Amino acid sequence: MRYLDFDYSEDGHGCGNFEAMASIQPIHVAAVELEIKHVLDWAHTAFPGLQAPLDEDGEWDFDLQEQ
Repeated sequence: MRYLDFDYSEDGHGCGNFEAMASIQPIHVAAVELEIKHVLDWAHTAFPGLQAPLDEDGEWDFDLQEQ
């Protein structure tokens, strides 16, 4: 990963959370979007059929936000 910086934390129930952040110039937006796609493609491949909110019995989920 060139642009994304990951931080891991756990809540009181042992549920893990990875937060990925990037602070970039506008010229690098496409490259960051490609890195995000690679991470999500990996997650879908490594954990097939398990992506859904925890309250809907999912094992993992994501919330993509851009500013």
